[in-house]
Amino acid sequence: MKYGIVTERLISIKDRDFLAEISMFVTVDNKADSLDIVLNQIVNSIKASSFEDFSEALINKAHNYVKNAKEIEVSISADISLKRRTPTTNRELEEMYKIISKAVFKDGKIKKMIGAEVVGITSCPCAQEGLIEYSRAKLREKFSESEIDYIIANIPIASHNQRNITRVLIEVHEGADINVVDLIDTIEGSMSSRIYEVLKRSDEVDVVLEAHLRPRFVEDVVRNVLIKIIEKYKNLPDNSLVIVRSESFESIHKHNAIAERVATIGEIKEELKIKL
Repeated sequence: MKYGIVTERLISIKDRDFLAEISMFVTVDNKADSLDIVLNQIVNSIKASSFEDFSEALINKAHNYVKNAKEIEVSISADISLKRRTPTTNRELEEMYKIISKAVFKDGKIKKMIGAEVVGITSCPCAQEGLIEYSRAKLREKFSESEIDYIIANIPIASHNQRNITRVLIEVHEGADINVVDLIDTIEGSMSSRIYEVLKRSDEVDVVLEAHLRPRFVEDVVRNVLIKIIEKYKNLPDNSLVIVRSESFESIHKHNAIAERVATIGEIKEELKIKL
């Protein structure tokens, strides 16, 4: 039987408090003590230096209470604020991101993952290509090809844009160090543009311009994230699992576009070597 609980608790990571959503599921032959009682008894006693270590400690302590557990799954998510500056007016802002950690106890072993969820923007390459061809056709009525090339190269070409949510989880082994803030930067840098809670008009222009200069499909976002992970986290062993999921909330369609890749570091390295 598998049963569990989803709740909110105040947890401490590096002496900083976070309001976290915690889900814990236990697989046992017969139902054990209520998990809310277990969580209340152990969650406040855990002090950890990272979210993934907190998840691991939660599993270890839960296993002491539910000794007949065949499997224990823990997921934790919490919001974190990071200081950002607007692109042109240079105003300091507090922007919100989500930290995610997961851990699973099975067959006497614990596997843990750390990650983040980031909201940004993507601009559609396909629609932009169509508008470039449309613009060229109209410009040919009055301009030469060389003049058209100059105009197209220097005037932003429209496309449809969508808010994008990308989530990344990386399996961490002993000794591996994944800085979550660096991971958030990696995800943001893989989208068409970062977005902000508050912008002045000149900032809005900069964000829209950047997004249209860097058009991305959801699969492009996933691919870019994977490449950056390989380049940045060289200490990860080849058997570390990586999960990247990107979803764009389409503006001109009634559906969303989703891309996902689940692979080990070794598999990603091999694919990149083949493509190169």
